[in-house]
Amino acid sequence: MPRQPVKRQIILHAGFHKTGTKSLQACLRANADRLPAAWRVQTRPDSTDLRALVEAARVFSASGDKADLAMVSAQTVLWLGGLDLQPGQGLLVSSEDFAGHMPGRFGVTDYSALTSVLHAVVTMAARFYDGQVQAQILLTGRTAHPWLRSLYFQQAKHPDLTDDFDSFCAALPNAADHAAIGATLRRKLGPATPVHLHTLEDLSPRRLGPAHAMFDLAELPTDDLTPAQAHNAMPAPGLAEAYVAANRLGLPVPDLKRMKEDLLKAAVSLGTKLG
Repeated sequence: MPRQPVKRQIILHAGFHKTGTKSLQACLRANADRLPAAWRVQTRPDSTDLRALVEAARVFSASGDKADLAMVSAQTVLWLGGLDLQPGQGLLVSSEDFAGHMPGRFGVTDYSALTSVLHAVVTMAARFYDGQVQAQILLTGRTAHPWLRSLYFQQAKHPDLTDDFDSFCAALPNAADHAAIGATLRRKLGPATPVHLHTLEDLSPRRLGPAHAMFDLAELPTDDLTPAQAHNAMPAPGLAEAYVAANRLGLPVPDLKRMKEDLLKAAVSLGTKLG
């Protein structure tokens, strides 16, 4: 009997934001040359076509427009077409921007765009590879309250956030329920495209942190791989509130930027003394 062609494996990490994504991506890039030739790493810095794809996802998350979703599909084909993969070579892909804009900016209040974006990407990948592809989705989540605190700090860096923490959370009623979002995605994609959700709390103690989840799905040994340092950690409690208070002053942007730099220096100095 003729042998069935080996399906190309794609493991796609699509967020969520503020769940160790930058650390995961740094670990992938740091170890890309140590991985078997059967796998290619793809993060935003690795590919202008991937950047264009996830930027299209961000645009769609803010607009909800069908034309912008069609652009996600088109950019998926351009990205895959430019990779020049070896026969049977799989992809380890990571970008939280597949989930769209971070909630709390540009009118985005949840992750409702994620399901449509990933359905479009998986569908176009199946067409591009004539059905000979096995895609799996990896989501990294986090317990609601610490995730919202981290999100609040990240958004407080922008001058337009003036809400207190409780008001900020009230405007994002569904964004922090990562388990429910994962369940919705599973229903949309169906059993042919497994969706795996791991929490940052479970992954952080592991030697390679969140990246372990990707290597586990790829069934790759990790003993010889190099950990990456944590990225974008919140420097000190209360800094987000200090940033928001500064945002409320209505200062010119250069002055506001300098004030936040001084606040950050003070917070880091205090944290060092307390440590």
